Amino acid sequence: MSVLSFLATLIPSTRKLQMLRAAHDVYVTIVAQARQPFLYIDGGIEDDVDGRFDSIVLHVALMVHRLDVDEAGKTEAEALAHELIGVFNDDMDRNLREMGVGDLSVGKHVKKMAQAFFGRFNAYREALKTRDTVALNDAIHRNVYRGRDVDAAQIEALGEYAMAYRDFLDTQETQRLAAGKLDMFDYAFTSKGETS
Repeated sequence: MSVLSFLATLIPSTRKLQMLRAAHDVYVTIVAQARQPFLYIDGGIEDDVDGRFDSIVLHVALMVHRLDVDEAGKTEAEALAHELIGVFNDDMDRNLREMGVGDLSVGKHVKKMAQAFFGRFNAYREALKTRDTVALNDAIHRNVYRGRDVDAAQIEALGEYAMAYRDFLDTQETQRLAAGKLDMFDYAFTSKGETS
């Protein structure tokens, strides 16, 4: 292999850079959605590091699910999902460093967070594929609420929101997502599960 050939393998392609930029822009919108006050006030998600992490994981998992089931734009969807997970991991790394976690242990923490993401994603994915609200609510209770004692109506309300967000993501065209464009989801609910 020549030196130029080797260097070419180190430089990402224009397409990869575009997809990385798109994944970053989509991720920023997902985080903004995951930080909507109604999720914490009405949805009962704890407004602490763990609660914010689980809200982001839920929203990223919903997007990755959306991209996983996309048959029409499969190539772009797979590339975006891959980059989105990378952006998520990079964000977790950056947040850990900002919180003062030492350089030597950041990698271990990010690995644990990635495992937590994939564990939660797998729990959500099966429920989302089959639209099994009982399984989704159970996964939400275990992961977002971390098994704490929460009113069943509040769990159901967050489950309804997650299904509604899933449906909303289905309306977002893959080409727009691959260009980094994701609309915010306007939603309101009460802890009793009534949407408005």
